[in-house]
Amino acid sequence: TFYVCSMGIGTILALNGLYWIVYRNEWAFFEQYKIEKDVEWPWKTDPVAWRKLVKKAVVCCIFNNIFMNFCCLTFTAWMYNWQLPWNFRVDQTPDAWELTRHFFILIICEDFGFHMTHRMLHSKNKWFPLYQLIHKQHHEFMHPISIASENAHPLEFAFGNHYTSMIGMFILGPKLHFFTIV
Repeated sequence: TFYVCSMGIGTILALNGLYWIVYRNEWAFFEQYKIEKDVEWPWKTDPVAWRKLVKKAVVCCIFNNIFMNFCCLTFTAWMYNWQLPWNFRVDQTPDAWELTRHFFILIICEDFGFHMTHRMLHSKNKWFPLYQLIHKQHHEFMHPISIASENAHPLEFAFGNHYTSMIGMFILGPKLHFFTIV
């Protein structure tokens, strides 16, 4: 489990590093697709506050993708009595049609679950203040950049990101081959 979690964090940090190079060089090809074309990059307007926010986001990303992923995966295995429900038999590897069908189901379930939890996290109701308590951390970044997507409260990461990606896996259960998940 730790190996899988650390592999994921390495990929996430590497991709964010790649985006960082693209942002910092301000290449015309990429700048034409910038969402806020007339707004200066935040590291130019307030570099000290920007570095502080990015360091906080990187620490949060590392914590969530190693510790929280480990906790969520361990909890899931415990809930299934350490016997995960998916099919692990090599002789029952899915054919292309079944693999495509399962991918489609997994994508639809993940998108729907993420959308619904994200909507719920934007709730500002005084009796159900999820935005103020949990989701506000994600919106500390005022500019849409890659690392902002990783800046999430641990509870948001667990229930809004991690488990939403597993909804389809739970629904398909033993019909889903482990090869499809990998």
